[in-house]
This record gives sequence, structure tokens and C-alpha cells, in this order.
Amino acid sequence: MVTNISGSFGWQQVIWTLPPGHTTLEWEYAKNDNISSGADAGWLDDVIYNRTPFSLNAPGVCNGSNFVFTLNGTIGQILVLQSSTNLFQWVPLVTNTMTSSTFNFTNSATNFPDKFYRGMDITP
Repeated sequence: MVTNISGSFGWQQVIWTLPPGHTTLEWEYAKNDNISSGADAGWLDDVIYNRTPFSLNAPGVCNGSNFVFTLNGTIGQILVLQSSTNLFQWVPLVTNTMTSSTFNFTNSATNFPDKFYRGMDITP
């Protein structure tokens, strides 16, 4: 995605949706030696980057003992699913690069009185 601005312009808001994964943003100002008017400068202000949210949905029990749920995200997101029995020590269960918008998870280790789950987005 390349956008060029040439000439004298007032402030304008521009919004881009970036794809998941690594993205390089670059701004460059090039002086036109043939013209000398105005501020001969470019300004960039208020760059905001928002990560795409993800969610854990549809928890339930399958086959009488397996705990299951769905992890919803965006294709390309790298999500780590963790579990804990005490909310202090967290153990990674799986690291998943989303290849679709859903990832179904089944945990057969249900021999604990309490077990908690959380997800972390580690997409660079």
C-alpha cells in the first residue's frame, strides 16, 4: 500500500486496515528543489495501532470428561492458550497461528477441581 501526497494540504485523517503479521510503516518527506514556498515540511501526528481482538467461546464438556471451547480470532494472529489451577502459575497448552477464524480446543486433562484458561496474542 503506497500513498503519495504532493503539494500543500491541510490536516487530513487517513485510516488503513493492516493485514495480520509483520507490517512495516514508513513515512518519507522529499523536498522538491524547484519550488520554495510554504513550510517545506511534512507532519505526521497521532498514529494509533489497534490489535484485532480474540475471544474464547462456547465452553462445554464433550464425551463426559473432555473440556472443549472455541478460540475465535483473525487469520494470521498468533495466539497462545494457557491454563492454570490457581490463577498464579500459567502453563502454555498450545501456540496456534490462526489459519481460519476459529480454532477448536479440547483438553482431556480434567482431573483438577478447578482449572482456568486464558489466551494471549503474541502476534508481532
